Order: sequence, then structure tokens, then C-alpha cells
Amino acid sequence: SGTDNTQGNGGTFVNSDVCGQRQTFKSLIGELEKMLKYNTNDRGVAEGKIVNGKPAAIAEFPWVAYLKIPATGGSYFMCGGSLIAKNWVLTAAHCLESLGNLDKFNVRVETIRNDIALIKLGKKANVEMPHINTICLSKEDFSIGTKCIVAGWGNTMTAGHKTSDILLRADIRIEENSKCPYSNGLADTQLCAGGYIKHNALSLADSCQGDSGGPLFCLRRDGVYYQAGIVSYGAKCGDPSAVGVYTAVPKYIDWINSVIGGNN
Repeated sequence: SGTDNTQGNGGTFVNSDVCGQRQTFKSLIGELEKMLKYNTNDRGVAEGKIVNGKPAAIAEFPWVAYLKIPATGGSYFMCGGSLIAKNWVLTAAHCLESLGNLDKFNVRVETIRNDIALIKLGKKANVEMPHINTICLSKEDFSIGTKCIVAGWGNTMTAGHKTSDILLRADIRIEENSKCPYSNGLADTQLCAGGYIKHNALSLADSCQGDSGGPLFCLRRDGVYYQAGIVSYGAKCGDPSAVGVYTAVPKYIDWINSVIGGNN
């Protein structure tokens, strides 16, 4: 195991010696597929995924978290998150608004800026388990054109509402902020990202409702994944003319360290 919650060289958030490593565990996956009768070829080739994504392999992205958020009337809604330390999950602030007054950044609702929140787990996640791991964080920004992945259980349709019962992934590329056609503009703490693989003439792979709070993560030269963004909002899922807006995680490393440091 690595050292949790310290500030490393170059402003890197060091949460584990093995953070951001995608798992393969072929023997484990084989056994789980037998138990679940899971067949990636039969699940989601035609119906649209995250939107127009594809199923992630079992334990492929072991830092992606599913959040079930209590709402009024005994109902709940779902969001995504990412395990960044054994007892901390990173998500979007707007996912937690129903919980009342939160000790977090002041969220500007009209622009949904500073859409970031930390959840402290009541029990530490067992990262020694092969299907649980943390995602790496760093202050280093990601360049325009970087190809990344977004994963979640959110809406799988560009119109209507149909969530997924399995983790789905979509290939996403970081774009110029000008690609996000929102009149209120974007802050430097936000980034634009959208699909680059066409599903059809009118739709690309994209995150959607229910994926909020989930991680946008990218493979770096060191061979591990780092989180670039948090799913925040968008105009229309899968619309090539309006790519999604994400909270830029590298801009918040100091804040993350200030919250987590000494608070384990």
C-alpha cells in the first residue's frame, strides 16, 4: 500500500503507489462472468450506453463509485464518484444539494462553477481487493486533444430516461472551452470534453444524466490513469454541437489536500 493524502513532487496528490492502474485480473473476471452470466458481446452493442458507449470489463476501472443520494419523500437519485483515497470519494457538489448545508466550495448555481465535493466514507475501502483501487490526481493540466475515458451508470439515451445496470464507458476527448456553446462562459476551473467517435450522423459517445459526479480520466506517459474532470453538466447528451462541461480536477488539488490532510 502507498502513502495516503500527501502532497508530492510537482504538486501531485499522492494517494497510492498503485493508483490509476486499470485492472485485468483475467482469472477473477472469468469466474465473475460465469457467476453473472455476463457477456460483453451481448450487452450493449445496439441500445446506446453511457450514451453510445460500451460496457466496461469487470473491475476494469476500480476507482469508479456509484452514489445513491437520498432525496425528498424517501426517494433517491444516482450520481457517480471516484475513490481518491481509502476513505474519500470525489464527486460533483450538485449531487449533494439535497443533503442540506455542506462544508464545501460555494457553488454558483447560475454557472455551476466549483461543482466539486468530497465525501468521507464511514469505513475505509479495502484497496487490497483486486476490484478496488484509487485514481491518481495531479496539478498538471491536460492538453487540448487528450483522449480520455468517462464511465458511469447514467442515462443511456439521448432522449428519454433509461439508466444502465452495468458500468459503461465512453471515449472522450478534451476540447477547447470555446466548443462549449454556453452563453455564461466557462471558468478556468472548468473544461470541455466530448466524444470523437461517431455513433451515427447525429450522435457521439457522451456522459449523460446520472453520470454526474463521475470521473473523466486520462492515461499519461507513466502508464497510469489520472483524473482530469468531474462530470458537471451539458446541454444535450451526445450532441456534437454541444460537448459536456467538467470540473477541472487539477485546479482543485490544493483544496483537496487541505480538506483531506489530517482528516482521516
